[in-house]
Amino acid sequence: MNKSVSPARDNPENKTERWHTLTVEETLARLETQASGLTPTETARRQAEYGPNELQAAHRISPWTILFEQFKNVLIVILLVATVLSTFLGHGVEAIAIAVIVLFAVLLGFVQ
Repeated sequence: MNKSVSPARDNPENKTERWHTLTVEETLARLETQASGLTPTETARRQAEYGPNELQAAHRISPWTILFEQFKNVLIVILLVATVLSTFLGHGVEAIAIAVIVLFAVLLGFVQ
């Protein structure tokens, strides 16, 4: 199984190492490398030991899921109920105002 950490992080001494205070030569020595980079053999060995130097693919969330998540907010649900009640009670202007507020809140949450 491949590890996903670098050699520098595996070494417990490096947890308190002040890398910014080291000279270039000291840093290269501690990282077991050279200024020109790793040799192909060393690269292959480290890839076999630690795995490839790649970012994991991020799990993408559907825009529809993000939109519907906005309606799980209790305040949004209360405002939607208030919109329906205002409509049935004949307060159309208030219902429209509340609906606009809900729309802005949902859109803001979606964009963020």
